[in-house]
Amino acid sequence: MKAFSLWRMTIWISCLPPATLSEQSRSRMTTSLSSPAEQVFHEYRGRVFGYLAGKNVPLSDREDVFGEILLKAARQEQRYDSAKASVSTWVYMITRSVVTDYFRKRKQEYPLSEILASAENIEEGIVYEEELSELAKQLANLPEKERRVVILRLHQDMSYAGIARVLGISETNASTIYSRAVGKLRKKMTKPL
Repeated sequence: MKAFSLWRMTIWISCLPPATLSEQSRSRMTTSLSSPAEQVFHEYRGRVFGYLAGKNVPLSDREDVFGEILLKAARQEQRYDSAKASVSTWVYMITRSVVTDYFRKRKQEYPLSEILASAENIEEGIVYEEELSELAKQLANLPEKERRVVILRLHQDMSYAGIARVLGISETNASTIYSRAVGKLRKKMTKPL
């Protein structure tokens, strides 16, 4: 427990503004640290930050993630066995675990802008559904031949020649029927097509 308290004090000291302590007193207070968690802070800080940069952890979040790594190292300090792995391997395993947790948590977070954008999409979808419903009603009120021409032209994406072949009418007649039907729909719809 004494090493952990000393380690905590080291973290606190390192966070102080430079004017608070002279560099000599700062180094004197931190030279006696020897636990693996303390080594993380002193020896592996640069490597860990390099790893975080390599994993595309945003610059604004790197200090927080490093803090999580230090906390996890302090919690697991008693489990560290130098016979099984070197300190660098231990640090890498902890860092990898914390980064994985970071991205897992981040995946579940949705920024407000994304939520609002999806709400706008939902609203647009509702309006679109209402317009489609209105169009279906007005389309049902058209005479059979006009309805078939509109459906073949818009839904089946057929040319006037194709519509003429299917319905047994001339190409000019198919074009005229389509124009009249669309004109009727535009008059009946609250919003133009």
